[in-house]
Amino acid sequence: ADDVLAGAQKSANVANVHQLSIAIELYYLDHSTYPKASSGSEMIKILASEKYIKNQPSDPSVFVYKIDEGGQNYNLSLK
Repeated sequence: ADDVLAGAQKSANVANVHQLSIAIELYYLDHSTYPKASSGSEMIKILASEKYIKNQPSDPSVFVYKIDEGGQNYNLSLK
């Protein structure tokens, strides 16, 4: 049962990466920069507070988010 649950969580996290990427791009269109955050959890808080996402992932700490110094590129992945 643990393997099934872990697999389901992994699938949900992969889907969340896709949804978060869309939200990040929408944020960029409005702000001409990607969210200025130092972690995945912080980036999710920014997107939620500005209403780019309605529901936050159950464990935001699994997301790794890095933005370049100019705010024009980012990387989002899973730990």
